[in-house]
Amino acid sequence: MATRAPSPWRSRRFRYFAAGNLLNNIGETMYAFALPLLVLSISGSLTQMAALIAVSPIIFAAASPILGHIVDKWGSKVLVVPGLLLQLGASVALNIVLLNGVPALGVLFLAEILVQFGSNCYRAGWMAGVRAMFPDNAGRSRATLTTLFQISLMAGPALAAVLVGSLGFPGLLWLNSATFLAPLVVWFVGINPAAAQAVHAPTPSYVVESMRAGARELWKMDGIARTTMFMMVPLAFVFSPGTTALFVFAATTNAHSSAAQVGLMLALANGFGVAAGIATSELPKWNIRPLGCLCMSGVAASIAMLGFTSSALAMTALMAIFFACNNSLIVASNLTVFEEIPQHAAGRILGFWRLLVGVPGAVAPIAIAAVGESVHLAAIFGALATIALTTMLGVGVYHRRIGADVSP
Repeated sequence: MATRAPSPWRSRRFRYFAAGNLLNNIGETMYAFALPLLVLSISGSLTQMAALIAVSPIIFAAASPILGHIVDKWGSKVLVVPGLLLQLGASVALNIVLLNGVPALGVLFLAEILVQFGSNCYRAGWMAGVRAMFPDNAGRSRATLTTLFQISLMAGPALAAVLVGSLGFPGLLWLNSATFLAPLVVWFVGINPAAAQAVHAPTPSYVVESMRAGARELWKMDGIARTTMFMMVPLAFVFSPGTTALFVFAATTNAHSSAAQVGLMLALANGFGVAAGIATSELPKWNIRPLGCLCMSGVAASIAMLGFTSSALAMTALMAIFFACNNSLIVASNLTVFEEIPQHAAGRILGFWRLLVGVPGAVAPIAIAAVGESVHLAAIFGALATIALTTMLGVGVYHRRIGADVSP
């Protein structure tokens, strides 16, 4: 059991950085709400909309290791500001095109690729710089920023749903472009890792050798931190948007809920998830093994039961348990990993982690959609529950085999 570092909210620098980061995230979630629906309204094709949604996780997984090498070699400054400027430029260019009428779908896809690549540059830069910016409480700072991101996942779509009637999709996209300015302002007033983050000359110049060195550094990390990172790989499949789509499908088919009722069910469930994430990030003491076992058990039990209920109230309660355990486990994993991650290889280690969790996160919605038409809903939920339980058992066996102290 380890005593938690001081709360990052006591730092004015953290509060400013968190505010800029939150505004950026809210804008991105509004963008993620508006652009796919715009594609659907233009093409009338669910396949085209799904293809656009797939752009983000593909870029997330593919670009992360290379961006990790760049940030370790040259520091966050070469990624954060250029990434934000790329997002801003691509989104503004798209908005100008929309002023002249309905664009070709290729233009929308190009804009999405550029915006998502810029977003990943920004994230890779600031994530690797967390320890340099907030050295006294890197783990808690990262966990708190994760919780704020979870809040943005609720706030962005809710705000977009309220404003889309008056602003339309183009108006939402302009509003999103404006949010990219917030983290730029924070950076240029001096709240960034550029001054404190060392640039590590020993980082190999060749990308392949650099990535190999990053993999070796990951394996040399403290046993519990490394295990936590690998634990989240199969769980990324369970926590993917494909599972949320299953919730929606179950609510509409099994519980015969309307679209408005489904939206309310998800909002309530996500509210419990955010509360759980906040509570986890603020706990004065923690131990990842009992917390992880509790959360994985809750995930497995809730999604297994979802396949057999037709009550909207029961579904809402089960989804609330799922999101609470999901968010708590994600926050706890960030707390554990960021307390132990070595700064000189932070970019590459996080790049590998983002690659490892990005692949199952991108594959899951496609796989679930592929079997959804022919496999009973309860069987799909059961398979997801089995993955969570198997992960829990595997982590337990590993800890027992190596005799590791599981208290970070």
